[in-house]
Amino acid sequence: MIQTLQRRFILTAMIAISVFVLVLLGVTNGMNALSTYRQNMEILEELCAAAAEGDPSAQPPEATPADAEEESGQRKFNWFGVDLTDNYKNAAAYFIATVDDKGVILSVDAVRITGDAGSSLRPLVQGVLDRGEESGLTGVYRFKSTALPGGGRAYVFHDISYQRYAVVRVAYTSLLVGILCIEIMYFFVRVLARRAILPIAQNMERQKQFITDAGHELKTPVAIIMANTEAMELCTGETKWSRNIREQAQRLSGLTQNLLTLAKIDENTFRETVETVSLTDTVNNVTAMFIEPAALKHIMIESDVAENVSLTANPDMMTRLISTLLDNAVKYASTDSTVFITLQPEEDGALFVIKNRCDELPQCEPEKLFDRFYRADAARTQKKGGYGIGLSAAQAIVELHKGAISVKYEPENVIAFTVRL
Repeated sequence: MIQTLQRRFILTAMIAISVFVLVLLGVTNGMNALSTYRQNMEILEELCAAAAEGDPSAQPPEATPADAEEESGQRKFNWFGVDLTDNYKNAAAYFIATVDDKGVILSVDAVRITGDAGSSLRPLVQGVLDRGEESGLTGVYRFKSTALPGGGRAYVFHDISYQRYAVVRVAYTSLLVGILCIEIMYFFVRVLARRAILPIAQNMERQKQFITDAGHELKTPVAIIMANTEAMELCTGETKWSRNIREQAQRLSGLTQNLLTLAKIDENTFRETVETVSLTDTVNNVTAMFIEPAALKHIMIESDVAENVSLTANPDMMTRLISTLLDNAVKYASTDSTVFITLQPEEDGALFVIKNRCDELPQCEPEKLFDRFYRADAARTQKKGGYGIGLSAAQAIVELHKGAISVKYEPENVIAFTVRL
């Protein structure tokens, strides 16, 4: 149990940490990419403005001196004495293509482009002109056009390859750092997990041990009470008091058995005793045991059980599952009604359905019937001999075998339990 809780704690903690780290990295890289994009657009706007004013070099304006900046009320953005607001503009790589009103390229100024000749850039400019684009992205260049005072247009192409590389490098580096942080956090979580869940695990173990010990301690006095009641009835005959003693002792015996079953399931002690079980034989055998008790209540049992339905399971648990559901159906079925049982094979499993008609359906949501000690009608449950734990044990058995159990209300006060194993 401690190991199971520890694994769940580690899994939950690592999922939370991983999601937090990934979101943090995503936000950080997203803000970095957005900031880079805005810087590129700012440079492009300034280059276009300079080109429109007729500046042949179209240089971005130089950084504002500190005193002028203070006078203008602008806030200078410095980290460790480095001006991050303006310095990046002076390192811009770009070229400008001048085009006349007819779309003919007049000149290509590639002074700020390293390693490229102006003639090699003409096809790039011509492609933009052929597409009729005024701004956008082509190759590693972000471009924008602006009208010239004397006619024609100037196309400014800003090389953003280094900015792309910087964004990708930051993303790659942050991803490696994030993975390293997750690994470090996994180490600490694994070291601290056992200490964190130890009190909870110990408390659960004490509760399970209490149930197991109490169940075993109750079995002996209950057996003695039943034996003494039977001996008393042999001597003095059955009376309403002896009958009540016997019924309550049987009820207490069933409750004890279900508590022990739940405790054993929680301890996973049945996983080691699985084998190929003929579910067909199990259903038929359990049904045969209930035919006479059902007949005494004027209840018929009709079954449609397919042949050769088998699965890998714990045989004792399968018997208890079927008997619990059938006992529940017979116990709460209306007089002169019929309990219907169906067993059909399914792909890699089996489908078991049991239906019965009630005098009145429980006044609760169907799934509440599986809650431990839940009673939709406590008085009626006591009268019928129930103790509100049988269906919980059935659900635990089904979940132990990786199956599913459900219940639904049908017309004419019919309640149907469906088990898929």
